[in-house]
Amino acid sequence: MIKIKTTITNIQNWFSGAIERAFSDRKSTFKFIALFVFTILFVLEIAMILINNSFYNNASDDVLQYYTIMVDFVAGLKDGSVSWFNLNNYFGASFFSDVYYIPIDVFTGTTFLLSYLMPTELAYSITELIKIFAGVMLFAYYLSLKGMKNRTIFWMSMIYFIAGGSVSFMAFPVFLSLTAYMPLSLIVIHYFFHKKRWIVPLFAFASILYDFYLGYTLMAFISFAYIIEYIKEPGFKFFRFILDSIIFISLLLLGVLMAAAVAYPSIIYILEETYRNTGSFNSWDIEFAVFGKDIILKLFQPNIYIRLLSKMLIEQKPIGFYGFENSYATEHFSLYISLFGLVYMNYIFFMRDKISRIYKIAIIVGIFMMIIPLFSYVFSGTLDAPYTRWINMLPIFQIMILAYVFDRYGFEEVKMKYMTIIISILLLITGGLMYYYIYQLGLDDYLASRDVLTADTVLMGVAGLYLIILLVFGWLKKWTVVKTFFWIEFIVAIGYIYSGPLSITNKIDTFDNAHEIQEYLDSVIDDDTFYRVYVDINNLGVEDTNFNRMTGYATNTGIFHSWTDEETNDIGYLLFSSWEYQSKNKMNTFGYYLNHFLGYKYILTDADNDYAFDTQHFVIYAANENYRLYELVGFSSFQVYESYMTYDDFETYRRQNSDMATEKLLMMSAVIDAERYVTDELNLRYAQYTGDDSEEILLNYKTIYSYDLVTTAGLEDTTERGFYRYTNNSMDIQYLMGAIYLKSDDLDLLDYGEAFMEFADGTTKACWIQSGQAHQIKCEFFQTPVAFYLEKTDAMSTGPGLKIRQEAAIDAAAYLVYDLSSLDIESSSGIINFALSSTYSFGRTFVVDEYGVEHECLDGFYSFDSKPVKLYVFKTAKMYEATNIFALTIKASYEDLSDSSSILNETYTANKYLSIENGTINVEYDNLSGSTYDQLIVIPVAYSDDWIITSDIQYETISASGGFLGIIIPNGTTDIDITLTFVPKGLDIGGLASAAGILIYIGIFLPGWIKKRKNGVDTV
Repeated sequence: MIKIKTTITNIQNWFSGAIERAFSDRKSTFKFIALFVFTILFVLEIAMILINNSFYNNASDDVLQYYTIMVDFVAGLKDGSVSWFNLNNYFGASFFSDVYYIPIDVFTGTTFLLSYLMPTELAYSITELIKIFAGVMLFAYYLSLKGMKNRTIFWMSMIYFIAGGSVSFMAFPVFLSLTAYMPLSLIVIHYFFHKKRWIVPLFAFASILYDFYLGYTLMAFISFAYIIEYIKEPGFKFFRFILDSIIFISLLLLGVLMAAAVAYPSIIYILEETYRNTGSFNSWDIEFAVFGKDIILKLFQPNIYIRLLSKMLIEQKPIGFYGFENSYATEHFSLYISLFGLVYMNYIFFMRDKISRIYKIAIIVGIFMMIIPLFSYVFSGTLDAPYTRWINMLPIFQIMILAYVFDRYGFEEVKMKYMTIIISILLLITGGLMYYYIYQLGLDDYLASRDVLTADTVLMGVAGLYLIILLVFGWLKKWTVVKTFFWIEFIVAIGYIYSGPLSITNKIDTFDNAHEIQEYLDSVIDDDTFYRVYVDINNLGVEDTNFNRMTGYATNTGIFHSWTDEETNDIGYLLFSSWEYQSKNKMNTFGYYLNHFLGYKYILTDADNDYAFDTQHFVIYAANENYRLYELVGFSSFQVYESYMTYDDFETYRRQNSDMATEKLLMMSAVIDAERYVTDELNLRYAQYTGDDSEEILLNYKTIYSYDLVTTAGLEDTTERGFYRYTNNSMDIQYLMGAIYLKSDDLDLLDYGEAFMEFADGTTKACWIQSGQAHQIKCEFFQTPVAFYLEKTDAMSTGPGLKIRQEAAIDAAAYLVYDLSSLDIESSSGIINFALSSTYSFGRTFVVDEYGVEHECLDGFYSFDSKPVKLYVFKTAKMYEATNIFALTIKASYEDLSDSSSILNETYTANKYLSIENGTINVEYDNLSGSTYDQLIVIPVAYSDDWIITSDIQYETISASGGFLGIIIPNGTTDIDITLTFVPKGLDIGGLASAAGILIYIGIFLPGWIKKRKNGVDTV
């Protein structure tokens, strides 16, 4: 015990000595800060890699959008495929769809350079931590420029390191860069005051290139910071302030103009070619009268203000988005600067000098801006609903105020009578908040982040303890104890901040699998025409969301992207009657005709499972011990039509026919929006189809009526009595381990007695009568039951008809079991498309055929030559949340492919060729048709006005078949050879504006630079 105590004391003495040595001179201070922060971040990253097989991320939008998009971008830079059009973005989209996620700045450059040493995703995660390191060091440098003491620089750097504003930004990598750009803004202001005005436009230019949206926020931030910093300067003169402010704002706008080549096309793309759901503001309306006129003041809900108070006192979790309002837009913020920092910051109210007065006014203005939603509208750039994310920029101002106080008084020289007032007020607030939180958490209300709110409640209790410690030991003048508890708060904050990333596992494998897929495809595919590769994501262990951004191939994926093209929203609605905007998942499905239409020439599966694809329509292209690559027979990279139908016709057809028949229709006729185009002016044959209705609905349960009345003993009550016995002949359970769920529409829970199962070896196992569930009885087993027994009670005059739902346990996962015996299959071979008739998506699915052989499905697609008997569907996490899985039905569409050859082979075209590369499309074919109708080419990439025909003949382009690029070919044209280039709208104007801005910048500052060089003085 003495040894342990001695060791702890030695560590404390060493650490205290190291800090004191760090205060000896400026250089030592910066060295110590850099080493200290770097060490913490390095240890955290290494721990994530070695312990969790992961890398730093918060598993929010970052790993789904930012990481995958950055991986795609860096790969494109390396192989030279980056262009204005990105084929890997869903069905193709403008490069400016991605610039929100791809900063053109030093941090992206860092990721790019590191990617030569390690996988890009790991390089990106390291860059994220570099942003934090850079932010701390830049803030320390700003404090140094302001002449702060070394100890102030050190302690404020530590507080900035754990400040809640930066932590809130951690959820999104591009936002996290603000941790560095905000202190950089303060440094730029300082240099402006010291006649280095040339740096201001460069900062604005870099900010817009970093992110046009956040650049807007940064311009607001630097403008307000400029006002505060200017007024703080000695010798303030109002008219000089007005003149300098005009110059400062003008220079900022000049920098924005210089960056117009990126900003203007980005804004045009988002305004004209994307869809964003509109939000709504659930305001707290306060009515009052002014001069007899009724006024309604729209404020945030009271819970928002309560969260503002609580997030001053406690650490922030990067993805602690939601509070009691379940509102991400209005609750993802933090004002935390450590509790000790908050107490000392408020000491500013007991100071009486000019700068303290300025800061007191700034605090009041900041509180007013947080309270009134108008400012959240302005700073977020939204019109429909306010975003409070900008509040995360305020903690740096709080720390600036704290630095001013600390530089004067440090830990020790404050007057405790004033500190007591501050602490007492905060203790009252903390106690009130804890009471409110405990009460709210005790209610049975849905809370999206109940776990975070519970942790917040505990941390508020810890905050109360800190306040009491500061009060007691402050009066006792035990400042070493106060510092010790600050370090405890620091450690707790670090642990809480990074607890999320440290708990995320196996992201390295997730990305590695995608890279291995790319390497395999690189090694086996040699094809110069356009094609897509459909990957069986469910069995290959890769991230299904935005998977296509992890490889250099155009592949299938569920997409999650803030700025998605609006054009191809129509295809999902035409096929599935489902509008999808920010998240697009419905099109991530395999259908035989659908994937011919979309250009999926190859199908990649794992090598372990039997997919039993019909060799007449699927041939093995390549295979190894891990993968099997199939090629679709009869593939064509684009379709040529001489007939069309309208969107309304297609929708009517879909409602009356199966999914399979509807998908087939895309191959038979082009589909044109009659509300967008005058179809009477099209020289295309108007086609009508009747189709067929070969779709069946598979229920998630079967109802069993066959039973025997037997006399036997129960398990709990061993008295012999009547039981209804249902055998496995009627239950039809064909798996070894799992569960069955039963219910009767004619019985209530109180009507049941005992229920149990019997197994082949004569053993029995009890079942549970469960309340509050869609089922009434649950039976789990580890060997197949031969019979189910239900006690005959007074409520049962006969054995009840029981609805039985089955779940098989396979490899520690649950699978829903569907009976396929009712399917009306006319042929011994063909294809079946299984589709969930709900908002859910398939995970892994497989079929057991009449011979007991398992055949893997490709996202519900089954190609067969033996009759299917059972369908097993992986129970996804979302399915576990379903209130009634009994209602989870499946649509089954059958097709024998007897007419597929005639549909796939166009007799009126030959020598078809399509390439899409580096933002250029080249399409060629010979027209063999003698028809008087025109032809319509449909290329499976998103339509955009940005596609410009650059070859000799100017054909008309339209949006066709759900939002794809259509080209009208006049009849009589025999040799078609067309080149199209993607030229984003606004690129020319933006480029000219940037050139003009750069020339103006040179014109303003170059003469001064030349004069400086001649005179040897800085006159700029």
